[in-house]
Amino acid sequence: MNGEPVCVTCDIRPRLMEKEFDVRSRLMENQIDVRFRLMENQFDMNGEPVCVTCDIRPRLMEKEFDVRSRLMENQIDVRFRLMENQFDVRSKLMENQF
Repeated sequence: MNGEPVCVTCDIRPRLMEKEFDVRSRLMENQIDVRFRLMENQFDMNGEPVCVTCDIRPRLMEKEFDVRSRLMENQIDVRFRLMENQFDVRSKLMENQF
């Protein structure tokens, strides 16, 4: 009645959503940090591009990081949906018991 979770199972979904948001925001922060460091490394002390070959590696690393972060995000999505479905099934089973 007070808006408080009634039992442990009722609290599962909000905590899962919090964790999903936390992981995604950390992934985005890391991605921004890596991109910034890669951009910094592409230029010398005067702000001039170092050379074409020095520019290749950072771009490859950036693409690799993008792919990895997207894979991790997809993995989180799948796990979250599986857990959410499991929660839905459990709550329906509990409803049917009463």
